[in-house]
Amino acid sequence: MNMRYAEAIARSIQRRIEACSLDLSGLVVATECANDAYATTAAAALAAGAKEVWAYGRDSSWATLQQSAADVQALALALGAKVERLHVVQSRQAIPWPNVDLVTNSGHLRPLDAEILSAIPSSAVIALMFEAWELRNGDIDLDIARSRGISIFGVDEHHPACGSFEFVGALAVSEVMRQRWSLGDAKVAVISDNAFMGPVLRAMTAMGAQAIAVDPNPNRRSNSELQSHLRLSSDKILSGQGPAFDLAVVATTPAAVAEQSGQVAIAPKALAELVAACGVYGCIQLWGDIDRGSAEAKGVKFGPNDTPKPGHQAIAMNAAGYEATVRLQVGGLAAALHGLRQRQGVPTPEHLIGLTQSLSLTESSTQES
Repeated sequence: MNMRYAEAIARSIQRRIEACSLDLSGLVVATECANDAYATTAAAALAAGAKEVWAYGRDSSWATLQQSAADVQALALALGAKVERLHVVQSRQAIPWPNVDLVTNSGHLRPLDAEILSAIPSSAVIALMFEAWELRNGDIDLDIARSRGISIFGVDEHHPACGSFEFVGALAVSEVMRQRWSLGDAKVAVISDNAFMGPVLRAMTAMGAQAIAVDPNPNRRSNSELQSHLRLSSDKILSGQGPAFDLAVVATTPAAVAEQSGQVAIAPKALAELVAACGVYGCIQLWGDIDRGSAEAKGVKFGPNDTPKPGHQAIAMNAAGYEATVRLQVGGLAAALHGLRQRQGVPTPEHLIGLTQSLSLTESSTQES
């Protein structure tokens, strides 16, 4: 990471720290050591005054640990943070878990299993780093968290202080461009059963496409924010009564997420059949598990090229540029911080009410605070 790039990201981080009133003074944070824009998490925690930041990293397909550590250091220096408070470790066991106040549900650290959750204080909190409803089964040992009274906080990505959710539309557009497909005057089926629908529709429309909402659950009530967009039922498409689409974007809720809230996810093969029935030449798999082979056998090409792990978003947030990642990482830290402060009897600043989503460990619901 060159210094000018680091300085640009640092300016973005500082704006988010101020917008989210992120003050981690006196707290010990455990997070990941990651590269490029994902170096934000550790660097932002340092810049927000954390007493110590323990960042676990490892070599990955994205970067070596050495490269990731260098990126975190570069961002921390650009932010004027006290880098002596940063501890980059190669083993999760090297983190002094009994001293930790806030743990992030970040890629390298996952899963937050019994080993970690039995070691941290019951007063510690977990930052989901995304919205509470997006929690995947297996990321966090919820039984241990429940038994120990450990609070888990998601972030409202639609809240003005965070504002990261709208970028999911840019993720889909960026992958269309990467595949060298076309959106101008294209007819695009946006297949979604969740909050991804709105941002993707708006992004496709802004690029000149005729974006049509397709809910795989034909019995679902229409979303009020989609009233300005055309909508089709999946039944009509599967029966051959739909238009000929050029492209599809899939952003459905995978089984690993749906089962957390008692919902039923559309089966991978059924989703593939729906995509193929749209008559598209290309499909962006943004989220949702799909049987690619079934659709590919009918002439559909997928982007991104690599099939994602089940339950995982197929396109990382930094594909839309560092701003999306910075907003999500700082927002995630802030949501957990203000959740922690609420537990301590400190009221949430008025402009941040609603930023924190408290994951209920007794029932499949979330509460905003």
